[in-house]
Amino acid sequence: MKLSGKKINFLGDSITFGVGASDFSKVYHALIAEREGIEARNFGLSASCVARLVMLSYGEVLDKMPMCLRIEDVDPDADMTVIFGGTNDYGMGVPHSVREGDSDIFTFPGALRIMLGKARKLFPKMDIVFMTPIHRLGEKGYSGFLGAPLADYAETIRNVSAEFGVPVCDLFAYADFFPDIDEDRAKYAPDGLHPNDAGNDLIAQRLAGFLRDL
Repeated sequence: MKLSGKKINFLGDSITFGVGASDFSKVYHALIAEREGIEARNFGLSASCVARLVMLSYGEVLDKMPMCLRIEDVDPDADMTVIFGGTNDYGMGVPHSVREGDSDIFTFPGALRIMLGKARKLFPKMDIVFMTPIHRLGEKGYSGFLGAPLADYAETIRNVSAEFGVPVCDLFAYADFFPDIDEDRAKYAPDGLHPNDAGNDLIAQRLAGFLRDL
């Protein structure tokens, strides 16, 4: 696919918003915009999950707009929407249901089906691409009573995306850095989660190559 001139929505969480980068110009989609000549539109929202998650913090109900609902608000005139999510669902313990055909907005597989179904219905001519989460510190542990290791969330993204014919840029398999390794964490994601400039550069290279090959 020729990328130059494409208008691309980037729907995601704090990583897409730009947390961890030294400047917004260093976020992965801004790097792709500079290098490939695309128009990148940032729909990143910190603490956003794919699924709906209601939390109680200091007596206040927190309900960050999930990606499965925010997909309705991306720019409809774009050529493509790239979705980058799942790490907050893991980190915040969104239930990882294994029920076949689950379509519950409060479970990870269910919310994925809701989101991709909406995307196909609302934007039938728009290309949709999903990115699996990058590795993070402590990812093999379970989060929440009904949670699972991060690898299981990545596998669910692959499986549910296949149901809707959505190609997957598999950063979990090919992101090239592992925050559980001290040297990688220091170089690419010092807090163990958010990629710094070098980490964003690796994501940009991997995603741009994937999109060019579509």
